[in-house]
Amino acid sequence: MVDKKRVSSLEDLREKQKLRRLAQDNFYFFLRGVLGFDWMVPHIHKPLAEFLTQPYKRKQLTLPRGFLKTTAMIGYSLWRTLPPRDEFVEKGECRQRNKRPLA
Repeated sequence: MVDKKRVSSLEDLREKQKLRRLAQDNFYFFLRGVLGFDWMVPHIHKPLAEFLTQPYKRKQLTLPRGFLKTTAMIGYSLWRTLPPRDEFVEKGECRQRNKRPLA
């Protein structure tokens, strides 16, 4: 017999892992989904997020007052401090790989 609680916890873990990967790969999703900045609109802030994640060393951002430039930059600094995918290990992932619980 299948334990429904365990199956749902595995599905929750998979969903969390999927959302974590999406937040690590997509800065705009991180702003809206993780930080909850609902007032950021896609037609302005999605191109802004793409611009900020481009690998140029020097960038100039010129937008009118009230376009949430500072809020986006605060979110960007938080997004940059996320650990890379390979370094981030979830306890549940380790348990499944090693077949033993972490202490």
